[in-house]
Amino acid sequence: MKLVLVFKHCLAMAVLPLLLMFPLVSPLNDEGKALIFSVVSLNLSNLNLGGEISPAIGDLRNLQSIDFQGNKLTGQIPEEIGNCASLFNLDLSDNLLYGDIPFSISRLKQLDTLNLKSNQLTGPIPSTLTQLPNLKTLDLAKNQLTG
Repeated sequence: MKLVLVFKHCLAMAVLPLLLMFPLVSPLNDEGKALIFSVVSLNLSNLNLGGEISPAIGDLRNLQSIDFQGNKLTGQIPEEIGNCASLFNLDLSDNLLYGDIPFSISRLKQLDTLNLKSNQLTGPIPSTLTQLPNLKTLDLAKNQLTG
């Protein structure tokens, strides 16, 4: 069973840790067998959220879309985001993220759209981004990147 979650409430960040527990919490179906939920989309855009992106995001291996744009997220993009092998859309634009673009993003072979514009990212643009065969949209504008 796939569960598409779109949060548009300020309490959304309080719910995110619960999502990361879904593999451990499984309601039963009519036959008494555990149902498995697979989170495929997280839209927490434009909610004025702060804090850091948890490395536990990498535990959501079936995610296809992450949209956290237009918040006040800080810290670095976690290396574990590269574990989300089904991801085709990653939008972290218009936040306060800093540091390097993690090389693990280059493992996201399904990635179609990568939007990291308007953050405080620094360092070189990973040359390994050229190894993303499905990448059609790459927006890194309004950062302090080199290369």
